[in-house]
Amino acid sequence: VINMNTCGFAVLLSITLCVSACCFFLGAFGPPHTNVRHNDFTPCIIKPTDRPLPMIDSINCDQLGAEIVEVDPEKRQVYPLKSITHYVHIPNQRRGARMSRWYQFMTVFMDIRFTKQFVEKVMEYNAAVISFNITVGYKDTTSIKKGRWSRLASGYVSRVMDCKHNNWDYPTCSHVQLLELTSISHPYYLINVKFEPFALEKLIPAHAGLGPVTEISMLEIHQSGGFTVIFLGMKTLFLILTLMAYFKYRQCINTSKRPPTLIEWTLRILVMTLILLNIPFEYLKLWYDLPWMVVFADFRHGLFLCALATFWAVFIGEHRSYDNLHEANTGRRLSCHWKQLVVVFIGCFTLFTYEFCERGIQVFLPFYSLWSTHEGQQLAWVMIAVALLCALIFYTLLLVQAVMVIAMLCRKQANIEALSDTAKKRYSEVFFMFKCQLVMTLVTAAVCGATFLPSEIILHRWQAVSDQEYSFYSGMITGNYGLWNMYVISTLFLYLPKSEEDSTESSGGQSTADLDMQQLITKTAQE
Repeated sequence: VINMNTCGFAVLLSITLCVSACCFFLGAFGPPHTNVRHNDFTPCIIKPTDRPLPMIDSINCDQLGAEIVEVDPEKRQVYPLKSITHYVHIPNQRRGARMSRWYQFMTVFMDIRFTKQFVEKVMEYNAAVISFNITVGYKDTTSIKKGRWSRLASGYVSRVMDCKHNNWDYPTCSHVQLLELTSISHPYYLINVKFEPFALEKLIPAHAGLGPVTEISMLEIHQSGGFTVIFLGMKTLFLILTLMAYFKYRQCINTSKRPPTLIEWTLRILVMTLILLNIPFEYLKLWYDLPWMVVFADFRHGLFLCALATFWAVFIGEHRSYDNLHEANTGRRLSCHWKQLVVVFIGCFTLFTYEFCERGIQVFLPFYSLWSTHEGQQLAWVMIAVALLCALIFYTLLLVQAVMVIAMLCRKQANIEALSDTAKKRYSEVFFMFKCQLVMTLVTAAVCGATFLPSEIILHRWQAVSDQEYSFYSGMITGNYGLWNMYVISTLFLYLPKSEEDSTESSGGQSTADLDMQQLITKTAQE
């Protein structure tokens, strides 16, 4: 039962909307969620040798008696492909920058530009598969010119390129993902790439070397340090607010003599998952190398969304049961909402499987990507489609139940004139506040479904977008996070049980109103 007057509800609703809007504008007009850096790969020819070679960079390429390959494709195609090593520094050593632990993660893409004739052959024979050996190294020195490179990871990688005509009817191939590091714990990184022969080498003998390649560039994406500071600050603030609201709610629950209802149990579980989500474990990455932290954060995120969807199903479904006097008095079990819960379980399990197959494996194999093969791309799109379908079905069921609850309230309001003046005033306010809370629930569910899944697709499947879209994406993250917290906190205060002292002080007037309401429920149920 809502235990708040209209004035207090108006203040609570205004604070919820203002804080949620401020969180959105903080992300939209603050530091962007990610920064993108561009750099070109430099090809270097290494003379054949039996001894193991160190990682190739701009310094030891000259020391090993190697030479930089000419940019002109006609001069490069005479060299064997396996003798050429492409290297790139992260960050660009010319700018004197350093990677920071505040960046949290890093994703690297490679953009390969081929000649027009080669791309047309690739599209004709449908052979847009490229293979290469890749090695990633790092330095922990104060300067990139000091010390030796240590190997972080190495492996053989194959990628599928999407080649098609662009808007100017020029054939091009899409960029390919090289690697994703889920923890940034070193100031300097180096990538060495050695290509295997292209798929069309036998069809086009002249392209045995680097002839078809006109340019190889790198796109490095990391979370901006400014966004990390803002988001961790939001987590710390909302953690304090959520703990304060939960302790107040728990205190009122303990002082009340009645057992908790199903809505109160699910609300308590929801708050616990929100507290787990708000704990800023990411601070540990500033001192320790924790590559699994990103997966743990996504797991907490998914756990909270599962609890939130369960609460929505129980919240609206239980208020539907109040149309039946026996169920309103005795309460119901969680199994009564099995339809919505099955949809929630399938959707959450699908997203968990996708997360494990993508980022879970990348913790141990940074070069792995579910999108690297045609079969993996199809599997990823199937899991995303299933999650979207489950979200659509769940929201439809939620909307149908909300309409039925509103119809029940309309029937009760038609008989409200039969109540006493005290009950009439009290339950008119309750009906109004509940309708506002119901609309707030539906809006929150719609915003969550419309923004969370697209944001996950953008995060795991990067594509070139404008600065305005990046700003909206940043605001979408912070706005959603603020909306979830304020929705849960406002629900806690809205359904705050009365303490034993408050119930004793107001027993006279409220008992009459409650008795009249029971009569109203009985009359409505009979109709």
